[in-house]
Amino acid sequence: MKIFRIALALAVLALVWGIAGWWSGKQVAQEVPASLHSGLSHGRKATPVAPSAILPALPQDSVTSPHPGERAIAEGVVLESHLEPGPNPGTWTRLRLVQTMVQPHPVRVVEEWTDPLRNGVWVCSRRDLYLADQLIVSVGKGVSVGQFEQQLASLGLKLIGQVKSDVFTVRLPRLDLDAAPAGLRLLAAHPEIVAAVEVDGVGFGGGVPNDALFGDQWGLHNTGQSGGTPGADVEALGFWDRLDSTPGIVIAVLDSGLNFTHPDLQDIAWINPGEIANDGIDNDGSGRIDDVNGWDFVNNDNNPTDDHGHGSNVTGIITANRNNTVGISGLISGVRIIVCKILNSSNSGSTSNLIAATTYARL
Repeated sequence: MKIFRIALALAVLALVWGIAGWWSGKQVAQEVPASLHSGLSHGRKATPVAPSAILPALPQDSVTSPHPGERAIAEGVVLESHLEPGPNPGTWTRLRLVQTMVQPHPVRVVEEWTDPLRNGVWVCSRRDLYLADQLIVSVGKGVSVGQFEQQLASLGLKLIGQVKSDVFTVRLPRLDLDAAPAGLRLLAAHPEIVAAVEVDGVGFGGGVPNDALFGDQWGLHNTGQSGGTPGADVEALGFWDRLDSTPGIVIAVLDSGLNFTHPDLQDIAWINPGEIANDGIDNDGSGRIDDVNGWDFVNNDNNPTDDHGHGSNVTGIITANRNNTVGISGLISGVRIIVCKILNSSNSGSTSNLIAATTYARL
């Protein structure tokens, strides 16, 4: 079992560091909702909503959220907002123009919302922020700065900065929800001068979290506080500068379960999108009834609550809520945990349950 725990820890670390190159500002470059208009001079062409459609009651933004983007929105002023059906059934896309305190220009916020249990509790599965009136443009080969600037002027656009020799920032002539997507299409229609164009994403550095016990976590940030060697740590602060949150990532923890009531472990459990809670039916066909958050392989039921403590400890190391002023700091925020209880109250388990849980987590 010790070997298994080591293997599990290595697997988790491999997953975490494997996605460390990801940065939220890069992801938004591909986001261009089909419902938006195709020119800078036309108004919104919203996706029609059926008269019978019930708009979801989405939760308010929180200034104490572990996601810095949500905190920035909560502390800012929403200038414009639009809600439309999402790309998948049962999902909604919310678009907002927000004047934040973290950027001088308003930002465009794109969020995907889903109700996994179909009980009216909506969860944000994706949140992207980028400058609402600015794009990054790579010019075509052989196009001079003068030629590029002249062509931009003819389109009503303005060159405002140079990122490198052939990459520039461009200001759009208007500031609303549709400006950036329309600007992307406008410039993409001129391949004679434009090699590539993308939105200018807004990202966040990790900083030092405000969790009460972070100062004791020398493994994350070693200042010699426990008599050890300063810097002998996993460089968590640098990691958070590159990757603050990863909504959509799911990690299975095979251990003694999860303490669902612990204040530092709230809202981190995976919610099975294929299961309806407490209906007594195996909705997703996994062979396990009402496995909403995972499964207890020791007692063969759908309540994988931790009765030992080790599983909650492991889970907290991975993703304890950060910046909530209490407890410790998890290494990575935004992930969801499939709780697989394979160890009993004595912290002991069997190979057969390990195999069963591994198979279950891969479904």
